[in-house]
This record gives sequence, structure tokens and C-alpha cells, in this order.
Amino acid sequence: MSRSSRYRNSEIKAGIWILISLGIFAAFIVAVSGAKFWKELDFYHVQLDYVGGLEVGSPVRMGGMAVGKISQISIRQEDNASIGLTIEVRKGLNIKSNTVAYLSFVSITSEHHLELDPSHKPAPLLKPGDLINSKDLTTMDGMMDQMVNVGDTLKEILHRV
Repeated sequence: MSRSSRYRNSEIKAGIWILISLGIFAAFIVAVSGAKFWKELDFYHVQLDYVGGLEVGSPVRMGGMAVGKISQISIRQEDNASIGLTIEVRKGLNIKSNTVAYLSFVSITSEHHLELDPSHKPAPLLKPGDLINSKDLTTMDGMMDQMVNVGDTLKEILHRV
């Protein structure tokens, strides 16, 4: 066996081992990161006036259980006031037409997420791509404005008395 053919065989063996090692390393990274490729998803839309803290990749939960994530956020061109969210959830998740989506967080320091609140009343199922009903929670500014109105009303009542 010539010297050049020995180098060639060694190079081929080394290349095969490098490819095998890279494959094992890639599988390890995928396993550790929890990435799931080729999973089937359904997409739905939600409109909110306030998304404080939500961003692409924020979790979507139903009954506190993670069922998906936010895949897109955009300001709606029609009214420039509300924000459109596109969410992706696992395929086959039964979302009824009376389900309500809202901004939520478990505690002040926890991550914000979009909560889907399914009603226990019977209703037809939404089709992927449909708009999920939503409700906006009162912000601290909104509550302060309401308190000012209550204060003004109280002053008026006391003045009349």
C-alpha cells in the first residue's frame, strides 16, 4: 500500500468520524433545547388594545397550561388603535367560539402571557385562522381615571347635599 493511499484512507476515516460527531452534537443540542421540528400547528388571530409585555415568542396558555406561543404582533392598519396578534397552538386544540383571550401574568414579577379562557358553555369550535374574542384588562392608568371620575361625582353629591 502506498503512502498516499494510506493518507487518503486516514483522511476518509477522519472525515467520517467528524461527520458522525457533528450529527451526535446536533442531536444533543436539539434534545437539550427542546426544539421540535415538523410539529403541526394551527394559527388563530387575536386583537387587543394593550399588549404590555407580550412579544413574539411569548407563551399562550389555556387554563394555565402552555398550548402555544405568539408568532406575530402588528399594529392594525385599519384603525391604528388595536394590535393584532397571530398565535400558533398545537394542532387539534379545541378552541370554542366563546373562548376569550386576554393579557395575563401570574404575579407582578412573572412573565406576561396570553391566556385563553374557555367557557364551559357549549359553543361551536373555531376554525384555524379565525379571530378569537378578546377582552382588555384595566390598566393602572384606567383605574386612576375612574377614581378621578368617582371623586368628582362624590364632590358634586356632597355639594348638593
